[in-house]
Amino acid sequence: QPDEGEFSDEEIEAEKEMRNAESLLEELGPDHYMKRNEEVLEALQSLARAVHDGHTDTREAAIDSLLLLFQVAEEDWLLNPLLEALAPCEDECSHCESREFSKHSAVKIARLLMLRPTWPDEYAKSTLARLCRKVAEPHPNPVVEAIFKLVPRKPVDADFLGFFWLVQHIGQKFVP
Repeated sequence: QPDEGEFSDEEIEAEKEMRNAESLLEELGPDHYMKRNEEVLEALQSLARAVHDGHTDTREAAIDSLLLLFQVAEEDWLLNPLLEALAPCEDECSHCESREFSKHSAVKIARLLMLRPTWPDEYAKSTLARLCRKVAEPHPNPVVEAIFKLVPRKPVDADFLGFFWLVQHIGQKFVP
């Protein structure tokens, strides 16, 4: 638990949100993550606040929790809020401009984006593109290294966009 003198009020609240999410998800158990319910959505909202406002350790823990859910999410009702939680703000948010994913988180997210066989409805595609940019731009070399190992060796359908969106933002950084 953070010492109140060391952290801002926002960071202390984010830590509480993280603990709330962990408690909710633990009570539900993994069998209920895939069933649409208010507790899972509430936990996602708490994790999103922890990602947005949390101190580095709280933020990383919240991202790890979101990525565990991301691995099993199949339906839009769960995938859309997960994407929003990982990339909570548009570029105008001055708070988020200075908050990059750690190299470790960026590589993990990039791998999961590459391994996802399908993507959510049109509503979430702009959030997905924003997430890809936020993952790829700060750490282009480790992200490229991670995703090139996962590039399919055979043709894939149009839903396989994770690779394109990740590489697009890296390419823009190196080739103006």
